[in-house]
Amino acid sequence: MKYLYLILIVSSLNLWAHSQTPTKYGGKNDKLNSISMKQIKVVPITIQNLNKYSQKYSILVDEKEIGKTTKLIKNQILKINVPVKINKNNQLEVHTICTLSIPNNEKEMFRTKICTKAYLYWIKK
Repeated sequence: MKYLYLILIVSSLNLWAHSQTPTKYGGKNDKLNSISMKQIKVVPITIQNLNKYSQKYSILVDEKEIGKTTKLIKNQILKINVPVKINKNNQLEVHTICTLSIPNNEKEMFRTKICTKAYLYWIKK
């Protein structure tokens, strides 16, 4: 019952600020996208602003901000190629690529954060 109340509260506050796909990149079922011949692997993500107003988003790789989007209008979709540095060769690594909403003013209380898990493997001889 607690979860139903939480869903109702969140729905009434209009907190569905954005979406991001894919939730997972590479891995067991997508091995070809995991493999890289270079230390930098570009991971494509797609974000959509689900607010009724324009919104900017920070782009984070492993919790470090690497950039920001321009303001996206209501329902706008943006495809981004995110460069991810693979630290060790010949070893599977898991990296997190997130988008975090940026408040439009000081009165905005909520920020949404959505992440993609990237399973990456740098082949180096």
